[in-house]
Amino acid sequence: MQNESAHLFNVWEVPRGQAPSLFAEFYAGDILSIRSDVLIVSSFRGDYFPTQGSILGALADRFGLAYGTTLPRGSLSVHPNLHKFPVTGCLAFRDLWVIEIREWDAKSTVTLADVSKAFGVLKGSIAKVAQGDVKSISMPLIGTGSVGLPLQDVVRETMLLVKDWASTAPQLEVVRIFANDLEKVAVLNQAINFVLGFSVQQSASALLAAAAEELRQKVSGFTVAEIAEILSRIAELARSDYPSANGVAIEGRKLAEVCTKTLFQRLNPNTQLPGKLVGLINGVEEYIKKTKESWILNYLRLLQTVGNNAAHASSGNVNLTDAAAVVLAAIRVAEFTQEGQTGPSAAIGRSGFEGL
Repeated sequence: MQNESAHLFNVWEVPRGQAPSLFAEFYAGDILSIRSDVLIVSSFRGDYFPTQGSILGALADRFGLAYGTTLPRGSLSVHPNLHKFPVTGCLAFRDLWVIEIREWDAKSTVTLADVSKAFGVLKGSIAKVAQGDVKSISMPLIGTGSVGLPLQDVVRETMLLVKDWASTAPQLEVVRIFANDLEKVAVLNQAINFVLGFSVQQSASALLAAAAEELRQKVSGFTVAEIAEILSRIAELARSDYPSANGVAIEGRKLAEVCTKTLFQRLNPNTQLPGKLVGLINGVEEYIKKTKESWILNYLRLLQTVGNNAAHASSGNVNLTDAAAVVLAAIRVAEFTQEGQTGPSAAIGRSGFEGL
């Protein structure tokens, strides 16, 4: 595993009623390039060697975290097959958990039943893994590398695991799932859509591609860190092979939340923020209507509606044309929000709200 970046190619939202949703983010590339509170890796029982090309091998190469055939001193076992390994000086995560798939028998074969059984252990032990202030977990798409398990089957098992965690680990905010092969992104996106019951869409959209290219060219010009980060994620999703329209829509709604919070706080500095996007939009509506860009309200409501459809619809009614509209709306909303705080040409400044 080389030290390289990871490419975000899909996002799935698991609603929790009135509580904040749990997000599953799918990446291709280096699992150690994005920091999470917890990293979960798999191994054979009693085989923790830093094999070249494995995650344990990368941990040894980059952070000097090398293990052997026995549980290292200081390990915590919460199940005969699940152990928390001691970690020092690692920037990629705070806690390292090792889930043992099965006994080593001189073969690298792993079955889907092995993975399902291991996930059962993770379901039953999530309270220990995600205790305290743990809000994020990273884990590989187990069994889809050299073992070669069917992607669709492993995706289904993984998403069932995440869905279970959504109800049993309320403080958990995001689960990051990594595939090591960028070439599998198109197949993985198709598998995720299939598992979620979404209809199959065309593999390319000229409109979405054009919108994504505009965003790619503009994203470096956004200086508000949180806005720039979400726009970068939208661009990644939109430019993936076989792009996920639902993933784009979910990130677009996140962008609307960040931008309306920024505008609301700017216009109502002493007022408590509403808890939901609809309240935030209502809170800035009158101010935006008085600007020359009152159509921004339409873009905000588009991001809200399409994002909600992506998160809550039982069938995939967010298509690639919707995703293209989300990308364009995200660009315009982000431009409007940033202009309001960066100078005399600001949208709000032009409308007579200087200093708000």
